[in-house]
Amino acid sequence: MEPSNFRRAALTAAMAGAVAGGLFFSGAQLTKVGAGTPADKVTVAGSTLTVMPPNSTATVLQASMKTSNPEDLVLQVTAECSIVTNVTATSNGGAATGSGEVDVQVKIDGVAVPIVSVPGQNAQKPPSALDDGRVVFCNRVFTMTITTSGASSDTINTYEKSKATNAFNWAAFNIGSTPSPHVITVEATFSTSDPNQQAVIGNRTLIVTPTSLALNQTG
Repeated sequence: MEPSNFRRAALTAAMAGAVAGGLFFSGAQLTKVGAGTPADKVTVAGSTLTVMPPNSTATVLQASMKTSNPEDLVLQVTAECSIVTNVTATSNGGAATGSGEVDVQVKIDGVAVPIVSVPGQNAQKPPSALDDGRVVFCNRVFTMTITTSGASSDTINTYEKSKATNAFNWAAFNIGSTPSPHVITVEATFSTSDPNQQAVIGNRTLIVTPTSLALNQTG
């Protein structure tokens, strides 16, 4: 292959964390020039902990990239996810419960990428109430009950924290070219009914791969 058939594309990737900075990124490589050729892959990673209070949303990863032609994008997200529960139960006082859930979604230029896209359309399927693109990365429900026969009142307090790494892939079809780069964000939402719960997002990565899925789904 002649060297003239290649060009170097400059891409930039930016990170954003809702609580703290200290993140890193990479993503620039050679790509072949030609009709329908995907743009470069972008990789973003973060290692600073993002601590999320109850019922909050945080941008945990962000990248920007340009597409010269309408392209399909495969968006791969991995993240360490942890939920901290602090539950106190009193004897004969009924059940005490601590619960929480962290959902993750990907947005392109502020629009959520749905889980399911319809083939043959000329544009990405818009998100709906039934498919807003959210995926559960971690979930916990902890219930404790103390039952005693005596007159004394006993109290037990439990503190639990666990961590797991999960991943999900989104597919965005026919992302058009624009004069300015597309902004891709990964948002985490922590939902809980207990103000004593907390969620933590640890190491995470975002890989955006331009590709051609079923002839770019141009209909």
